[in-house]
Formats: sequence, C-alpha cells, structure tokens
Amino acid sequence: MTPQLQQQFAHYSQSHQHPSNLLIHAIAVPLIYLSVLGLLWAIPLPYGSNAAWLGIAITCGFYLRHSLSLCLGILALSALAVLGCALLQQQNISVALTSLAIFIVAWLAQFIGHAIEGKKPSFFEDLSFLLVGPGWVLAKLYRRLHIPV
Repeated sequence: MTPQLQQQFAHYSQSHQHPSNLLIHAIAVPLIYLSVLGLLWAIPLPYGSNAAWLGIAITCGFYLRHSLSLCLGILALSALAVLGCALLQQQNISVALTSLAIFIVAWLAQFIGHAIEGKKPSFFEDLSFLLVGPGWVLAKLYRRLHIPV
C-alpha cells in the first residue's frame, strides 16, 4: 500500500473509532458502493453498456495505483454488484429504485454512526474520502484475515 493511501486511511480512521460506528461502516460502506454501481447501471452508454463499468474502472484504477490486493477486493465487490444488478434486471425489478433505497438507508445508517461518534464524515473535508471508504473497510477485513494490504 502506498504511503499516500496509508495517510488517507489514518485520517479516515480518526472519525471512525466508536465500535458502533465501525460496525455501521463495515456494513454501510460496501452497501453504498454496491448501490452507487446499481445507480450507474441505470445510465446507458453506447454499445449496450452502462455507466457502472465506468465507475468500476475509475475505482479499480484508483486502487491499482495504491494496492493490488485492495484493487482485487474492489473487483470482487464490483462483481457482486454486477451480478446483483443482472439478477434484479432478470427478475424485472428496478435496479435504479432498489439501489436508491439501499443508498438512502445505508447513508442514514452512516449519519447515525457519525452522530454516535460525535464527528463529521470525512468526505465533508475532502470528497476523495468517498473513494477511500470502501478500501478502508476492505483493509480492515484483510487485516483480520491476515491478507496483505
């Protein structure tokens, strides 16, 4: 992991110390990532594609610059999102509305977590922390599983 990403994770961690907030973020951050990809899925691009693929490319590109193992984790999470979107679409369930509902509930949960923590979300200072959050959660999981970050 690059020193720059280590520094961003350390800064992100400062507003994520309370056990309840940590638990909420461990669940809500991946759900937000999945729901954002679901919302992007609803935006068509040429050649039968959609904006979710662009979102995946940007996110993976960001993590590839900093950590191959985190990039691979983001790819796995992205694959779950793509699978979920395809399954919803196959069942004629609105991917956009389902994703929007998940997005709203997950963000509400995060704001509750930050109220418990007593600190503002990191992205209020710098929007790049919206991209840092999923990797921070993955890095915590990796450490528990003894996977190199």
